[in-house]
Amino acid sequence: MTINNIQDLEKFFVGYTDLPTVSTNAHPRFNIFKLKDNGYQIDIAVPGLTKDQVSVTHHKDTLHIKGEKISDGTPGISTIHRGFSGKGFERSFKVDADLEVSKAQLTNGVLTILLNHSEATKPIQVSIG
Repeated sequence: MTINNIQDLEKFFVGYTDLPTVSTNAHPRFNIFKLKDNGYQIDIAVPGLTKDQVSVTHHKDTLHIKGEKISDGTPGISTIHRGFSGKGFERSFKVDADLEVSKAQLTNGVLTILLNHSEATKPIQVSIG
C-alpha cells in the first residue's frame, strides 16, 4: 500500500484508533487535542460568529458543525478589508461511536468542543465478594 497523504494514512488506521478524523476542507481552521483523561478537545476558529450563528450536532459517529453567514455589516459603513471570510461553513468530524460531546462553548471567536468516552463504555472495577 502506498501512502500519498494524511487521508490515506487515516484510512489505514480505521478501526484502530478513536482519534477524530476530518474532511479536507480548509475552512474553518481547527486544532484537535488529546486530553489526559483520554478525551478530546476540538478548537475551531469562528471569528465574528455568535453562539446563535453556530450549531453543533452529534449523531452516531459524526460530529457536525455549521456556521451561518455573518451579516454584511452596519448600514452606512463600508468594508475596506475583510480578513475574516464571513461566509458560512459546514465541517464534519468522524468520531468513535463511544465518544459523546460533554461540553461546547464559544469564547473569543473560538468554539471549544469537549468529547469524552461514554460512561457505559468505560471499564469498571468489580469487587469480588
